Amino acid sequence: MATLGILKEFQEGENWTEFTERLEQYFLANDIEDNGKKRAILLTVCGSATYSLMKNLLAPAKPTDKSFSELVTLVKNHHQPKASIIVSRFKFHTSTREPEQLISDYLAQLRKLAEPCEFGNSLEEMLRDRLVIGINNDRIQRRLLSESELNLQQAVEIAQASFTAALDFQTITNNKPGQLDRPNLQKMEGKDTNVTVSDKTKKYYKSARKSECYRCLGTNHSGAECRFREATCHSCKKKGHIKRACRSKPDPDRSGQKANVVRENSEADCSEDMGEEITGTAYNLFYNPSGKNPPILVQVQIEGISVGMELDTGAGMSLMSETTYKSIFGCKAPKVSPTKTELRTYTGELVKIHGEAKVEVQLDDQMKTLPLIIVSGEGPTLLGRSWLAELRLNWQKILTVNKLDFNMTARHREVFQKGLGKYTGPQAKIYVDVDARPKYFRARSVPYKLRETIEEELERLQQQGVISPVDHSEWACPIVPIIKSDGKSVRICGDYKLTVNQVSSLDGYPVPKIEDLLATLAGCKVFTKLDLTSAYQQVELDEASKKYTTINTHKGLFQYNRMPYGIKSAPGIFQRIMENLLKGIPHTLVFLDDILVTGPTEEDHGNNLREVLNRLEQKGLRLKYEKCVFDAREITYLGKKITEHGVSPTKDSVRDVKKAPAPQNITQLRSFLGMLNHYSNFLPKQCHNFGTPD
Repeated sequence: MATLGILKEFQEGENWTEFTERLEQYFLANDIEDNGKKRAILLTVCGSATYSLMKNLLAPAKPTDKSFSELVTLVKNHHQPKASIIVSRFKFHTSTREPEQLISDYLAQLRKLAEPCEFGNSLEEMLRDRLVIGINNDRIQRRLLSESELNLQQAVEIAQASFTAALDFQTITNNKPGQLDRPNLQKMEGKDTNVTVSDKTKKYYKSARKSECYRCLGTNHSGAECRFREATCHSCKKKGHIKRACRSKPDPDRSGQKANVVRENSEADCSEDMGEEITGTAYNLFYNPSGKNPPILVQVQIEGISVGMELDTGAGMSLMSETTYKSIFGCKAPKVSPTKTELRTYTGELVKIHGEAKVEVQLDDQMKTLPLIIVSGEGPTLLGRSWLAELRLNWQKILTVNKLDFNMTARHREVFQKGLGKYTGPQAKIYVDVDARPKYFRARSVPYKLRETIEEELERLQQQGVISPVDHSEWACPIVPIIKSDGKSVRICGDYKLTVNQVSSLDGYPVPKIEDLLATLAGCKVFTKLDLTSAYQQVELDEASKKYTTINTHKGLFQYNRMPYGIKSAPGIFQRIMENLLKGIPHTLVFLDDILVTGPTEEDHGNNLREVLNRLEQKGLRLKYEKCVFDAREITYLGKKITEHGVSPTKDSVRDVKKAPAPQNITQLRSFLGMLNHYSNFLPKQCHNFGTPD
């Protein structure tokens, strides 16, 4: 049964009362009334730190011995002990509005302070009195005090009306929108649900929002959305703005900074106001390879792996997204350490940083250890000023590569489009023994933590047409969710060894040996590596084969419309498709979804690449642009480093051999000798038999 809503794990610093209130709403939305189930869900999503706290507070008893309400109260009393009513009321009655604070924000602040005060039925009167006394604006205060009968609702409406009147007055006097009193404009946008702002006021307010933010002089955001709302000015010491936007004291550097705040965010001022050094501020989050102005890409060897980096002189640091980092390096990724560096986008938003890694970088004959900032989410890999100061670039080579890259992507936009392609050739067929008996297996239980991720992946596959829900099926196998290298998303595979793989015929088409493929590269100097998007799933299954691919999940039965991973005949089927498709193109290697296009000269390589892309486009296949490498002189393909001088092991492979532990038994010795045999072609001739050279 599908659940409504999303339960996220309780985080340190989060308000426990608010968390449990949302949890109660989750129970209500999903008709969860059983106390035991409520307790189980609470213990699942409360987080490891909170669970340990419960155990310590209850020892020697266990959390499972207590009810849901008892556990909630236990943690609440620990985090939020009951405050003194006298102290709480003192804080309430001494609270005043900050000079630039919105009235709606001040009212929300008062309501929060009033919670532990136990005012009872007099709450509305107390809020009204404190609002009038603490409004901190003489004009509004006089207007409020002139009313003989005044309630909270009227007080808020009068305050908002005063700001609207100020705006209308300035409009009548023909002031330009950029000269309007921005603090008043911000205050007029009341956030309290009881306050209504006129459509006319909103119209003028929206037009004024497009100018400078009065808190930081930035653009594309309002003062209410500014990240410096709680900052303290280093000039006037008041709260709500920073020094360069201060109106109390003229700032000689203020003129001409508007352009800087968009791109560089005025590093000197920002570091002063934020309390930390900001070493880079620009991170281009979006890139369309078919655009008119393609980025300049530089092929750099990072930890022995060729990576295409987008040259960005506006970025203070070199960046890589967390998803790309884990996808490229996997479990062998260099350690990511915490960093105090702060990065901001073009429009000033903070970029969430995962950490910083020290990586070995090679560009042509230059080798250095440089810092690489790892940012959360997805995005292009940027070569920023921190690396440009250390590396010399060969501009003639770079511009030649990017010209080829752009020409290819511009001419073959369909091949590089996002999303899943569909092979227009013959459909794939699974051959099952005629007398085979159907096999049906129930769905396996999955951890609560993975359920949401699995459901999202199932939804994505349905939207792409890869799978379709079915009501019943004679064939069904459980799923095996595999966590991807990014640590967040999953790949759903059917456990077909229990069902169709036992009774189906193995496709006899041979998958080529890696050694045979690499032997054909002699004389080649230029290399392009192409990677297909979800390769198998671009091939449709014939109607008769779909029933064998049914998977059983906690969301029900789903049948594959495209060729799934896990079917034993899938590699042979796909290898046949790709070899037949690219047959006859010189210096082109195919190993399942990895395509290597080469050539002894630039012209030969370009002709071969154009023909490959033409054939892929004609058959409806699509490539994953982010994983493609164009016009490289050195490339990593099938775990080997390839250059015009030959094939050699990658740095990771050499490191694995060097760090391999000494065998302690026969099994470990066989494993060690097998690893050496795999790399025996790269050993000196006298060492091939593992003997001691004379």
